[in-house]
Amino acid sequence: MKLLFLLLVCISILYAKSDDTCYSVQLTSFKFKKNSTYDFAAHNYPKTCRLISFSNINSVRCGCYEKYRDATAALKKLSKKYPKPIIVNTYKYRFQKLKKLKKLKNYKKITKKLQKSRKRKIFQK
Repeated sequence: MKLLFLLLVCISILYAKSDDTCYSVQLTSFKFKKNSTYDFAAHNYPKTCRLISFSNINSVRCGCYEKYRDATAALKKLSKKYPKPIIVNTYKYRFQKLKKLKKLKNYKKITKKLQKSRKRKIFQK
């Protein structure tokens, strides 16, 4: 049992050090009911906040910080206005601007087309 716990801690530390992730302050987390809506803009969250959607759970996360101490400074500021915020690890791409994500999606489409055309050439030979 102790070994399993130690392994879990090591994995979480390695995950936190990944170049793809950053620290973020999570203000709230909630589950959508069917046919319900959530007006993110109406809550007047800070500009650094994003609505992060998972399969059936959503959360409001603010900022993408490389260092834990930067996230704790943001946590202290946000805890004055929002009850019980927490620091979480999240993927950096969730905080990238929309233009960058569109470019990334186009890149994926282009690579898929290239892969299909290569497969056709292989089968035609």
